[in-house]
Amino acid sequence: MTEEKQLILNMLKEGKITVEEASDLLAAIGDKKSKETDFAGKITSTVDSIIKKATEAISAIDLDQAFDINNFNLKGEINTHKDIRVDDEIDEINIDLINGEILLEKSTDKGIVISADIFAKKGNLEDYIDVEIRDNVLDIEENETYKNLGANVKLRVQVGKDFYEKLNVNTVNARVEIADTDFGSLNIDSVNGKIMVINSKSAIDVNNVNGKIDIKNIEGSLNIDNVSGAIYLAGIKGDKVEVDNISGNIRVDGLASDKITAGSRSGSIRIYNIKDTKDIDLETVSGIIVVDTTDYQGEIKAFVDSATVNVTEKFQNKIKTDEGYDLSTSTDEAKLTIKAKTGNGKVSLR
Repeated sequence: MTEEKQLILNMLKEGKITVEEASDLLAAIGDKKSKETDFAGKITSTVDSIIKKATEAISAIDLDQAFDINNFNLKGEINTHKDIRVDDEIDEINIDLINGEILLEKSTDKGIVISADIFAKKGNLEDYIDVEIRDNVLDIEENETYKNLGANVKLRVQVGKDFYEKLNVNTVNARVEIADTDFGSLNIDSVNGKIMVINSKSAIDVNNVNGKIDIKNIEGSLNIDNVSGAIYLAGIKGDKVEVDNISGNIRVDGLASDKITAGSRSGSIRIYNIKDTKDIDLETVSGIIVVDTTDYQGEIKAFVDSATVNVTEKFQNKIKTDEGYDLSTSTDEAKLTIKAKTGNGKVSLR
């Protein structure tokens, strides 16, 4: 994510600017880039509308339902199919796609196979996808010639190796799915679209404005910065997890990371099936926090700042202070420390 876009999103989260102002600023960045690199020329009036709707998703608009890319082939658009094979030694993959679907998955083949279905008002777009290889880096992006075409692309990348140093995905409106491949670092920068990562040992960084995020069976550090959309994590291992979501629920089912920090302004946070975690730090403004420690082996210490607190008998020590509640399962040294804070919600420790 560019520094300009990150600054705008941070200002939106902090309440310093409105959704409308954020949308205008994002559009201004696009105008600037068009003068420098013609990149913004790819963003048609349709995508401009998507960006505005994405930043307004806090008002509960679900663009995954409102803008279904699977319907494009029913609108009289022509499908051009193109396959490209790469047998070079590749360590880094960069994917830049404005609109459509991106699927990256493991292949039994040793090479990399890129398959693209381009839906547009014109056909014969075999050169729509540009593929460039330089210094073991594979770049996959849209041909600048068609920047104003407004095409929808279903991109499938099948990779031959089990491990790559880096994967960078940059998109405006696309579903993204990454499966069964390991990366030194995996970075996804998106405005709108569902994001899914399954079965990967990677340091993962996701920046998104609007969309559901689904990450399962991951080993490595995880950072998620989202404005609107539910976030679901399952089978998470690694040293740390950081999740920031303005509007949307956060659910974790299966946590073995050393530390998790999660916050949501108007959504609930629920964590289940905790294993080897040492530190949990959760905060909401108007949502519910639930931490289920039923299967956790070890003593627990917790501090809760909330008007409403529900705890099971497992937390036998409970002291009310000016700041909140000090809770613990025993006077012995704790293996797990929990901090939970809500503004208008409630906290439940089980």
